[in-house]
Parts: sequence; structure tokens; C-alpha cells
Amino acid sequence: MRLRIVFPSSRAGYPDREVELRNATLRKFCGPDVELEFVYPPTGGTFKQGLTWADFQPMIPAFVDAAITAEKDGCDAFMVHCVYDPGVAQIRTVTKIPCIGFGQSVFQAAIQIAPRFALITPNDSLTETALEILETNGLRDRLAHIEPLNIELPEAHLRIAELRTRGLDIARRAKAAGAGVIIPYGLALVPTHLSCEDIHQAAGVPVLNPAEIGIRTAEMIMAALR
Repeated sequence: MRLRIVFPSSRAGYPDREVELRNATLRKFCGPDVELEFVYPPTGGTFKQGLTWADFQPMIPAFVDAAITAEKDGCDAFMVHCVYDPGVAQIRTVTKIPCIGFGQSVFQAAIQIAPRFALITPNDSLTETALEILETNGLRDRLAHIEPLNIELPEAHLRIAELRTRGLDIARRAKAAGAGVIIPYGLALVPTHLSCEDIHQAAGVPVLNPAEIGIRTAEMIMAALR
């Protein structure tokens, strides 16, 4: 089974070490029957300071083109490497192969575990976008706590200790606010640079790994469609 994933920045937009970390993070959740493939938009990028939802929107046509190409190449499913699922709705209107959303997958898991969940977002701007997505999906009333890490993507490898402290502190506050499960609502910071296991040990409540849940959901869907 072939699963193709498009990253939200051109290859030139990422340092080599960042690409290695992201690829390794995703590959470790694949079963033996899954062939994981990575592609990049030809230009543009979201690996930057001050990332906002507006930075993703110009990339959506490239994500759609990548999905169409994946279908022509014989891939069994497609994903966009972002829990905010940019372009996923558009892709589903133009391809017959499934497009699995990392964000949609982890939300569906969370609401089956506990009545209320928490989100750990990357930054203030994307926190507002997360609230809008919850509202659109009818999940706003399930949110117990939301708080940003506010550590910029290009600096993450230099601020690992701070990232860990921030993530663990937010998780503890989320539990105190009544969250029965925590979603690190991002893929670039958590789990790429900070493990969900670390957060779980600090919070004492389940912490859902969006990379793991997304990949395994895709694997399940591809197997069901064989």
C-alpha cells in the first residue's frame, strides 16, 4: 500500500536535519505493508517565523496538484503534513483515492476517549485558527483548555529544554482544567522535537500523537479499500 504525504514547504525551505526528523517520526508508525512517500511543493513555505494560517492558503493549489499526481502514480492514499488539514477538503473533491486528515483523525480519536480535550497549539495566531476549526466541526464545546507553545519552528532545535518545559506545564494546566485527553495540535514541534510520551508522564492523562494516529488511520483505510 502506497501512502504519499506532501510537506507544506518546498524542499529548499527545510534544513536537512528537519527533513530527517520529520521523515523518521512518520516512518516509525508505518506497518510493514505501507510504503511511505514524501513530496514537496515546488515553491513557497511554512517553515518560518510568525507562522499564520494565511501562510498555508497560497500552498493549497500545490497540495491539490500533488494529490492528483499521487492518484495518477497509483498511490492508495494521500495526506498533507499539517494537523490543520489545509487543502484536504479541496483534495477530496478532485481525487478518488482517500485524503486522510491528520487533524480530523486525532479529533475523532479524542472524542472517543474523554468528554473534554485540550489542545497544545504552536503559537498565538494558530490558536485562533484552531478555535475556528473546532467551531466548524462542532467540537468547540468539547474543549477544556487551549494554550500555545509560542516557540518558533526554525528555533525549535535550539530551544528543546524550553519547549519541553512549556509543553509539560501546559499539559498540567490542561489536566487541572478538566481535560481527559490532550492533543498536541501540530506536527512540526510535537512530536517532531518533543515526544508525546514526555507530556503524558507530566500530565497523567492520555496524550494523542497526531502523527501516529494519522498514519495508522490511513493504513486502516487503505487496507479496508483493498
